[in-house]
Amino acid sequence: MSEFADFISPMTIQGLKGRKLIMSSSDPQKKDNQILMLYGLHASIERMQGIIENIADEGTVTVPDIPGFGGMQSLYSIGITPTADALAESIYLFIKEHYGDKKFKAVGMSYGFVILTRLLQNHPDLKNQMTLIVSLAGLTDQDEFIVSKFKYLSWVGILKTFNGKYRSWVFKNVFLQPFILKTIYRVQAANHPKFMDADKVELNKRLDYEVYLWHANEPRTYILATLDVLQLKTPQIKVTVPLLHVAIDSDQYVDHDLVLNNLKKIYGNVTETKAHMSNHAPTVISSKKDAAPFIPLKARQMLSA
Repeated sequence: MSEFADFISPMTIQGLKGRKLIMSSSDPQKKDNQILMLYGLHASIERMQGIIENIADEGTVTVPDIPGFGGMQSLYSIGITPTADALAESIYLFIKEHYGDKKFKAVGMSYGFVILTRLLQNHPDLKNQMTLIVSLAGLTDQDEFIVSKFKYLSWVGILKTFNGKYRSWVFKNVFLQPFILKTIYRVQAANHPKFMDADKVELNKRLDYEVYLWHANEPRTYILATLDVLQLKTPQIKVTVPLLHVAIDSDQYVDHDLVLNNLKKIYGNVTETKAHMSNHAPTVISSKKDAAPFIPLKARQMLSA
């Protein structure tokens, strides 16, 4: 059996170097069913391994890096501000190169779904090529957040403090030092959804992986993208591609009903299902079995159809 890393290869978009994963379906009869996946903030191809392996049960999965994330060079390096629109344009170029005119389905996790929505709003020519979108904990508007006002304003304030070329450098070279990151997480561990169920050995593994993830993201891009999410106002430009929204039943960040109502203002054909999980996303180290609830039966059925 191939190792996960064997499915990853180099790629270039707009002259920027990154990576892509192409994993053929575990079911030979579904290998021609093409599925594009975009991960969210604070992620990489490797972090998505458990989810990718579940999706691969239903078709051949392709996961490109997003500029500025997963170790890929940032759009800033070619003089482009990495807004959701700009990132969507990068993914559009990848789609045209990778799929040509072939039909495919798409899965967007959290911020990845934001990019997919802008992609379809900006490129309606894709409506006959992309036959389904699956939103994994996706969102459309800042009003959907359910965190306390104090926490929300604190996040926005911190991000604005470090938003900029030189201030993000300070963020990277001071606050992203492994010792400081691990200290902050250890203080929060008992009440943090990512760590509260971990024993000492598991906690250390997750802390090491968190350090890797912070350093895999280009800080200036990450800060801007996170601000974009917290201040999100997706235009209500209609999208005709069918949407399946997977809501996390214990999501600590967003209100399910508000998300669904807002999705229906954009997408003409919306179906909802629930993922019975205790967190907005699987832990940073999740096996295929651990991540399986994130792809519930309805999503599997629609992805494989």
